[in-house]
Amino acid sequence: MKEVSDLEETVWGLISEATDKRDPAPIRELTRVAEELDQIKKEAKKIDDAVEKLRVKVEGLDASEPKKTDATDSVTWKVSPWDIRSGVLSIEEPKKAGLIPNNGRKFKVKTSIGQFFQVEIQPGKDTLAAGNEIRDFYEGEKVKPGDLLVWRKTDSLEFTLEKA
Repeated sequence: MKEVSDLEETVWGLISEATDKRDPAPIRELTRVAEELDQIKKEAKKIDDAVEKLRVKVEGLDASEPKKTDATDSVTWKVSPWDIRSGVLSIEEPKKAGLIPNNGRKFKVKTSIGQFFQVEIQPGKDTLAAGNEIRDFYEGEKVKPGDLLVWRKTDSLEFTLEKA
């Protein structure tokens, strides 16, 4: 991306010079180049995001021995109608059980329908909103109000979410 940024800087400098000279032909051509560079940056961002999602997914597919968790590493609670309607996950119970990082660090969540996503808890919030992932989880597991959910810690910053 440094090459794109450097070239973009050069192009904008040339546009400025052409503007000072009031020469419309290079301004038009350089503007097209600037638009192409902007498109390249947008595509690069999409690629970076896709690679990050794959990295999170690969890290979640740890082929080593399954880690044994004890009863203190999980909590079960009922999902509310509001959570389902809003597409969020109430995390009050996992927080009470000490199973949610409170330090603002990102952590990974793997759902029982195979999703992987990274989130961080905003200070003072008791809900987890992760784009459409929570809503997709509810739909994929056919979660209804009153159903039980299980939050389990699998590693220091890794958790699973499933319908009981």
